[in-house]
Amino acid sequence: MSVLNELVEKLEASLSVAKVEIAEFEKGKKVAAGKVRKEAQVSKKLWQDIRVATMDALKAMPTKTRAPKA
Repeated sequence: MSVLNELVEKLEASLSVAKVEIAEFEKGKKVAAGKVRKEAQVSKKLWQDIRVATMDALKAMPTKTRAPKA
């Protein structure tokens, strides 16, 4: 599960960068708009990677077999 933790840490870092850029954008800095959009794309990719890693981990887990009904 360390892959998922690593991805979440990257996502948190991306979110903190986005918060800083949003604050700059709200102050009137137009160049920050592109940076916010870039961070949104980075976050989107990270979320997709989290989805893939989650499904890989789920498929790697052993399945339980049901006892046959008598």
